[in-house]
Amino acid sequence: MKTFVDGWLDDLVTDANGVIWVETVTPSGQAIRTRAANQWLVPELGLLPCRHGAPVEPGTPDRSVPPQRFASRAATKHAYRMRLRSQRRFARACAEAEAKVLAGQEFNSAGEPPF
Repeated sequence: MKTFVDGWLDDLVTDANGVIWVETVTPSGQAIRTRAANQWLVPELGLLPCRHGAPVEPGTPDRSVPPQRFASRAATKHAYRMRLRSQRRFARACAEAEAKVLAGQEFNSAGEPPF
């Protein structure tokens, strides 16, 4: 079944025993879970036990210590904007170069050959 159509969703789920399942959700919301069909390729992987860490006890975070940031929010925003501008500048330069090549200006810009 192809799941790239709008509304379909598929997900790989590994249970506590290491068995891989494919869960497909239809556009109507019905969930279908089946064993992954590709386990015949490397069946030994199904024998490996999953090692989960100990469960974490729920609790409240310590609010007395502020979160540690790599950079300030202003610096992060500035870096994001600079990266976005660079990507747009590159895309614009590529589009201009492609337009020149398609128009034939790239090869005729120097004029006629001297011979």
